[in-house]
Amino acid sequence: MDSHLDAEKLNYRWVVLCMVFLSNFLTWGVTYSVGVLYAEWVRYFEAPMGEVAFAGGIPVAIGCGLGPLYGIIVNKLQIRTCGIIGGLTMSLGLCMSYFVRNVITLCVTFGLIAGFGCGLASLASCSITNKYFLRQRTLAESVCGSGCSAGVFAMSAVQRYIIWEYTWQGAMLIIGDICLNNVVIAMFFIPPKKLNIPEVNRMKENNNEYKITPIYIEDNLNSHKDVIVVQQDLSFFRRSTCLYRNITFLRLIVSDFICWLCLFIPYVHLVERARLSGLDENTSAWVAATIGLAGFVGRPVTGALFNYAGVHPRIAYALIQILCGMSVAVSPFWSDKTGLFMFAAAFGFFSNGYGLIKASAAVMLGRNKFVDAYSWMLLFEGLGALLGPPTAGWFYDVTQSYDWGFRMAGFGLIISGLILVTKPRNYTQDV
Repeated sequence: MDSHLDAEKLNYRWVVLCMVFLSNFLTWGVTYSVGVLYAEWVRYFEAPMGEVAFAGGIPVAIGCGLGPLYGIIVNKLQIRTCGIIGGLTMSLGLCMSYFVRNVITLCVTFGLIAGFGCGLASLASCSITNKYFLRQRTLAESVCGSGCSAGVFAMSAVQRYIIWEYTWQGAMLIIGDICLNNVVIAMFFIPPKKLNIPEVNRMKENNNEYKITPIYIEDNLNSHKDVIVVQQDLSFFRRSTCLYRNITFLRLIVSDFICWLCLFIPYVHLVERARLSGLDENTSAWVAATIGLAGFVGRPVTGALFNYAGVHPRIAYALIQILCGMSVAVSPFWSDKTGLFMFAAAFGFFSNGYGLIKASAAVMLGRNKFVDAYSWMLLFEGLGALLGPPTAGWFYDVTQSYDWGFRMAGFGLIISGLILVTKPRNYTQDV
């Protein structure tokens, strides 16, 4: 009887993974499908594309860029509480966007308020995933990432329909109401200790790939128990200071920043690029939906293959980023209807880098350092997301073409992958 109950408790991690999937569906699915709204905003506000792109990029920039603040909040409050607060705040910001009449106000409601809620809910979902998965982290992150892709596909189609019926203002109000479901989803974010579940998927200490490497404590503390106790006693910023002395963490930060400087550009600008290439508005919206559909298929497929083959998340990330970057770099040659849909499918299928770099951070730095490390990674992701789309928009304003903006994005993604191809000197994995 007891063994049966234990098995049921261990299976709860799959319930959590499903809830994280749905959380990503609503949070990043909405913010990544902003390209449909962006095309409407350009015409409604009659503002330069670079300026309007700020409104589209700010939610992701804030959702990621305030990572250290989210990390402090998650450490102070329960993960479930943070998920509930994040869901409520995101819904509020989206609903308030119904009333905006200029780009600046939109940047506040859709950008700052909704973006803050999105980021807090996202870090809560990442934190709860980290509690339940490590050895299968690549697979788990791929499933979570497919939630984002499914959200992009669904929300792109839904937004197009709602805009057609109720204008983009009505779409903001309805989508804000839909995102209230994040509150219900967060109710399932129960840590293993609350369920009396033993640690799952612990790495074997005799595996050289997964050695304990305490970086926050003195050398005379050797036990894993001591590592955990001392790490918890240190403040967030003292732990962060130790992180920034770690070359592995620095490489992750640089690669992640370059990735997000480039990755969000197609999400924001591809719909408008398709419209300028001669596609009608409905067909252009389906180009964005194709990214989501291809990602929904590609992320779990590539994650499962890498997991089955035992490929290190660092190597998996590098390969995916290089392939994704190549597809973006050559996309200016895909300017007709067929080419745009082919590019959207290729980009969506190979857009799994974000989940894989999270898996890399969890495995390379260790479970106990993940929240702190990921909080700082979010900061640089937000900075990249804030700068990337407006830069591509300004390139268009100057050249009247998206070609160079997309070429630069492709080369940047390739560089992001190459940074993590080689193994750091004196590198050992933590648990």
